[in-house]
Amino acid sequence: CVYNGIRVDGFSYSPKPVGDSDAYILFMGRICPEKGPLLAIKTVIRMADRGIEIRLKIAGGLALGSRGYFEEMIKPWLDQYPHILEYVGEVGHEQKNKLYGGAYLTICPYGCEGGGTHWYEPFGVVPIESMACGTPVLIGDKASASEIITHRMTGYRVPVAKKEDVLVSRFARGAEVIMRSSSMREHARQDAETRWDISRMVHDYRQVYARFLRKKTRLRALAVSR
Repeated sequence: CVYNGIRVDGFSYSPKPVGDSDAYILFMGRICPEKGPLLAIKTVIRMADRGIEIRLKIAGGLALGSRGYFEEMIKPWLDQYPHILEYVGEVGHEQKNKLYGGAYLTICPYGCEGGGTHWYEPFGVVPIESMACGTPVLIGDKASASEIITHRMTGYRVPVAKKEDVLVSRFARGAEVIMRSSSMREHARQDAETRWDISRMVHDYRQVYARFLRKKTRLRALAVSR
């Protein structure tokens, strides 16, 4: 298996998030049920109910056919909690880089909205972009999450559950763990440089092609000998 890669040097490492006055969690991605923005919203509201002052910034364009979902399921929460919820919209690379670096963590509740029994994210680029900026990732422990995030080192993998309320509580607790950590940001950047840079991806593809060519050469030699 050859994993995706990014240009890690295209993302700026931020050893610390922004100050307490503008502390925030980041949701980055398409606005659609599969990506879980509503669960991210409920997580931050649950944290606010516990007395934790943190905001949520939601960055990303609407997925095709998701206008109704946004208007019915997301916008009412934005209107009700403008002091802790902000919809940034679709962003370019420069703004994305800044948002990742300033966040305490990036929340990726893929396939967890409504309960964690649907939609298995094959591979998320958002988590590795976040780590490239040194920002730990909070993600549901399903599909490719265990291959991308090292639990309690580069982020926190939340055990999935069928009941959304249970998931919200677990995501909120995971966020608190990350926010208390003093070492995850450094580990996240190191992991991005070691495992997720595009140079590693190119190397892996070369290895695959080399094995294929060696096998093809052996088969050709065997055919000639017969």
